Amino acid sequence: MSHTPRDDAARKRVWRITANAPQGEYLDRDEAARRDRQALQADAGWQQSSFDLSMGAEVHDASNTLSDKMFDELFKR
Repeated sequence: MSHTPRDDAARKRVWRITANAPQGEYLDRDEAARRDRQALQADAGWQQSSFDLSMGAEVHDASNTLSDKMFDELFKR
């Protein structure tokens, strides 16, 4: 029996029923895993941030990247 790329694509798709799709939907497992990871990261909030900092995460504040002169030229009233 030969193995085709279509077979791989079919194996990665699953049928699931969720609150967002009560009638069900086909879902690519790889795409679903990426979306789930992104949702978890977005919902992490202050607890995840505190944990990351306690584990040694370094924070670099680079918010002031414009010189005062350039800022005045851009946002002059």
